[in-house]
Amino acid sequence: MDAANVRAMTRPVGLPFKLNRIGHIALYVQDLEKSARFYTGVLGFQISDVYAGNELPGGAVFIRLNADHHGIALFQATKDYRPGAGLHHVAFEVSTLDEVLRVREHLRQHNVRIHFEGRRRAGVQLAVEFQDPDGHNLEIYWGIDQIGSDGYVRAPEQWKGAASLEAAVADPVIGQDTTVQDKSLLRPRTDYDALASELDALLSGESDSTAIAANAAAAIYNALPTLNWAGFYFVQGDELVLGPFQGRPACVRIALGRGVCGTAAVERRSLLVPDVSAFPGHIACDPVSRSELVVPLLAGEKLLGVLDLDSARLARFDEGDQAGCEHLAAVVVRHLAASVLS
Repeated sequence: MDAANVRAMTRPVGLPFKLNRIGHIALYVQDLEKSARFYTGVLGFQISDVYAGNELPGGAVFIRLNADHHGIALFQATKDYRPGAGLHHVAFEVSTLDEVLRVREHLRQHNVRIHFEGRRRAGVQLAVEFQDPDGHNLEIYWGIDQIGSDGYVRAPEQWKGAASLEAAVADPVIGQDTTVQDKSLLRPRTDYDALASELDALLSGESDSTAIAANAAAAIYNALPTLNWAGFYFVQGDELVLGPFQGRPACVRIALGRGVCGTAAVERRSLLVPDVSAFPGHIACDPVSRSELVVPLLAGEKLLGVLDLDSARLARFDEGDQAGCEHLAAVVVRHLAASVLS
């Protein structure tokens, strides 16, 4: 460690959120009942909620020392997380819901994988959860339940777990104002199952591969918001050659292994790039593009090409988009393979 370098580290200017405090910590313990008795009987905490084991394997106990729903959460230790040495997570509070949304975009722009976003059940806070470089679980949240001097705690029947921030905003729990001031922070959600069905119907009966790819590119481009390019590259020899697309003129030929498209093709896996400027060897066909998702077109073991999606927004695509576009790519591949055999 360079002590001088560490001392010089500071909060970046213009950071789009501000952590107010450590909101709560969560610990793995050997005996939930024994630990709960210690924290209540010895240290004076109060019980807010208990997971008996149905909601979470092993159960959990949420205890408080002020109006926050919980200051400590106790989780049952496992073989992978020993009692006394297992930190479940540390949580930090921000002042507004908009900040939680900005945190999400900020993390994605810095290639930090978010393993949960949405609303938790007990406490009903809206949160994003991720890991630091050493694998410590961290949470940044807003809107945790406050418990007054009367000791009233929200009934479990009022909990509404949500697997995305958009879902949590759209369906608030009683008494929770999920108004977002900056609506541009909300990510549009696409019903990929419905889009795949529509795409399948659109391509059915067509035997020309160019027509199939052209209509698929148009359908995807018009269905997915905030794209500035959507189209296909097909394998010819040792390079990818431009196929049908929607958007501005693009690079015509890309060597296999070069750029996002060429790398996805060679590695035969989808590549989700929150910030294309940070991708080694990125080919800037359109300088407006800031994020990209590339899905290989695989017919069994044969690589046909790639589906390429670009956006002028940083971190436009997430894991849900990746899974959805892999579904769309499979539909396109099936029709392309059928056209070759027809």
